Amino acid sequence: MVKLNSIVRLLNKELKIKKIKDQSKNGLQVRASENISKVGLATDACMDAFKKAKKLGCNLVIVHHGLFWKKQKDTAGLIKKKVRFLKKNKISLYAAHLPLDKHKKYGNNANLFILLDAKPKKLFRGVGYIGDLKKASNVNSIKKELEKKLKAKCMVWSFGKKKIKKIAIVSGYGGGGDIPEAVKKSADLFITGEVSHGSYHRAKEGRINVIAAGHYKTETIGVKTLGELLKEKFNLKTVFIYSPTGM
Repeated sequence: MVKLNSIVRLLNKELKIKKIKDQSKNGLQVRASENISKVGLATDACMDAFKKAKKLGCNLVIVHHGLFWKKQKDTAGLIKKKVRFLKKNKISLYAAHLPLDKHKKYGNNANLFILLDAKPKKLFRGVGYIGDLKKASNVNSIKKELEKKLKAKCMVWSFGKKKIKKIAIVSGYGGGGDIPEAVKKSADLFITGEVSHGSYHRAKEGRINVIAAGHYKTETIGVKTLGELLKEKFNLKTVFIYSPTGM
């Protein structure tokens, strides 16, 4: 057993939870168990993940998309229902949104670079990274690599160079300004989770390649790396809880 406070202190320190501005209320969101024996790792704070965590015997769940956000209204009472479930079943909840996106070791984006055998050089748009592949490649090969390693189905816009070296990555949702910024930074390829309808013409007119590998799938990596950290520091049992959205 490991004290919940010890885990929270470690995560807060490593992820610099208090220093990074975010719409998410990052950190410990629900305190329901003080002694932790097994940690569930999930992308979303959803009832599906919580029910699976209960079956798996988890007494702490760490998520990327938490329950509590600024300027949020629980109109239908769905958040209260989930909090009641967690407290009844003595499952604490910890969330890390942007701190986990941008972290240079445990983050979603840095680890997507590692997955592609690439090196992240600089922060991109505050949360993602831009850098170079160790060896030049092409859109189709990178697509296949992402699909294989993320078990994802990728959408591709081949609007740019055939030979790809410089890439920019923003996990989850690649916002409207991300593609123009990737063009400005001379990236050959922009990788994200999902894109908007309006992004199509921005990419086409900017002559840049785009791969969307799924919002959910691109944001499973960060929580998994936190699981490895907890195994290393506390010898804790961890399990990834798969609750895909299809997006």
